[in-house]
Amino acid sequence: MRTRLIHWRRNAVSTRDLVAILAVFLLFSFPSIVSAQYVIAWFSKQANSTDYASIADEVQEMALKLQSMGISDSILATRLEEGYRKHVSAEVLAISLRVDMQRASQITAMLQESGSFPSDKKAATSIVEQMLIFLRAGLTQDELKNALFIAVSKTGKNPKSASRAVAALATITASHTQSALSEEDRRALVSELILSQLPESQFESMVAAKRVSKSQGRPNTDKNSESPQEKGRQGKPETTMGSPSAGNQGNQRRFLDDAFNHCGSFP
Repeated sequence: MRTRLIHWRRNAVSTRDLVAILAVFLLFSFPSIVSAQYVIAWFSKQANSTDYASIADEVQEMALKLQSMGISDSILATRLEEGYRKHVSAEVLAISLRVDMQRASQITAMLQESGSFPSDKKAATSIVEQMLIFLRAGLTQDELKNALFIAVSKTGKNPKSASRAVAALATITASHTQSALSEEDRRALVSELILSQLPESQFESMVAAKRVSKSQGRPNTDKNSESPQEKGRQGKPETTMGSPSAGNQGNQRRFLDDAFNHCGSFP
């Protein structure tokens, strides 16, 4: 009996091994559990699953498609939550999400073609999500593509190009929602920001200084290579008109949220 017991223990599978085997089984048998975690978590809430049950399967498919593109389904979960809080019907929310998916696919393809799509999933998701906000705020797909092209010409085919393009577009989007800019003006400002010697954290200050100069009737003679600090020492304002202070990148998200809330995010 003792010999048999020792033999059984030597061949027994440990608890750790069982957990590992189960994890692998779940991964391959139910990939949506792992890959669409944010959407699944959102629909797991009773109120959400009740009010939006009719679109749950379709949204689940959207989540899997995003994952295949290298993008997190957190984008969908964010939109679902926004729709719920704004009491958007399931039908209208589904229409909006379809538009988002089409745009996300186009944005991803654009980033890949320009060689600026980040390999890091979190970074890629952030860029795509922000570009979706720019489109909802009134910018055009061609403006995004043009900004990427200019950024690539300055920094090369790498994720830094996408980051610089997004920083410039975010600044222009915020300015556009405060005082409507023509597409021509937006393009000119985006190009000037991207090609300037300024770090991305100072883009907002540069645009704010331009707005102040224009409002006071002064001709704008600032050079791209000058930093907002240098301009301030020359007696020119650094930040006003509600623009975030230079270097405060946390305000960029707040600015984008403000833009998002003013652009009619649902059809």
